Amino acid sequence: FCNTELSSFYLDVQKDVMYCDATAAKRRRSGQTAMYLVAHRLVRLLAPTLAFTADEIWSYIPGAMAEAESVHLADWPTVEPSWVDEDLLARWDTLLAVRSAALGKLEGLRTSGTIQSNMEAAVTLRPTSEALAALLAKVGENDLARLLIVSRVTVANDIGGQAEGELALRVDVTKSEYAKCQRCWNLRPSVGADAKFPDLCDRCAAVMATK
Repeated sequence: FCNTELSSFYLDVQKDVMYCDATAAKRRRSGQTAMYLVAHRLVRLLAPTLAFTADEIWSYIPGAMAEAESVHLADWPTVEPSWVDEDLLARWDTLLAVRSAALGKLEGLRTSGTIQSNMEAAVTLRPTSEALAALLAKVGENDLARLLIVSRVTVANDIGGQAEGELALRVDVTKSEYAKCQRCWNLRPSVGADAKFPDLCDRCAAVMATK
């Protein structure tokens, strides 16, 4: 990813996990590891053109100063062959196309005033091919909701029909009918299910119960 993709996509998608998952949750720790690996490499790539800024960033990366007292003394990052996965990249190209199709529909709802933010939306994805249906099923509705930054995603199982555009997909978007969790701001059916935390969804209630 370039810097703009990190800010406008990856970090935006990960905010919900970073802010709202339990501190030691596997998904949150995995995201932190990915961010560390990106920062550790990106700062070395930027060092020749952002000399002082890169050196300051280096001092804040955990363990970096033990490797080299300055980013300009650190080894140049190398490609990890085991990280190169063309099949994974192809799947992500498809998922990003799904995201783009959904965002176009969501923009229409915001423009009309039906929703104020994407977090108020419920999205139904209707794949028109078996291959796309299988990919969406593998990702799962919860992670698709994170990818689209909406409160709820449903993947319809009525495969077929006319696709919209080049992607084998139709997208329907509506305003969610559920209450808003006051911790994560998702509109979910589980909000209020826990009497101890009546204004939270089940995930946030479970996290707060551990504190």
